[in-house]
Amino acid sequence: MVENLTDYFNEQHTFYLNEASYNRLELQDVNQNLTMKCVDLLSADITGNCFRITFKRSVQFTPDSLFKVLVELGADLTIKEGKKEEVQNLKSEILQGLIDDGSAVITNLASRASFIVSSLTSSFGQQPIVTPPTVLRDNK
Repeated sequence: MVENLTDYFNEQHTFYLNEASYNRLELQDVNQNLTMKCVDLLSADITGNCFRITFKRSVQFTPDSLFKVLVELGADLTIKEGKKEEVQNLKSEILQGLIDDGSAVITNLASRASFIVSSLTSSFGQQPIVTPPTVLRDNK
């Protein structure tokens, strides 16, 4: 387990929206029971001196109905000089450490995803679906 993540990254980070999509689907049977599923996926890559985190949140129903929403956000953390090889070797552990510690970077991404999902789902004329502003661990 990685102990001190600040040893690897500079303080400034860049956040951005990669993708946001809302696909409206027809409701086949108004009496049908629907189950909503919200899933978060996180991954990390290293590009140059940048540790790039990708956060994807999808919301959809089973059986396929009403809509599907996908939001993909990213954060670029600048790797400190002389730490790139170590970060490369510990990439998975660093990402898991950021998630487990509830780091400001991960919380920022999850909060933005929650806001965007709410905004998109309010477009179908009902109350918006507000997903948790945290990483969903059990994917339900």
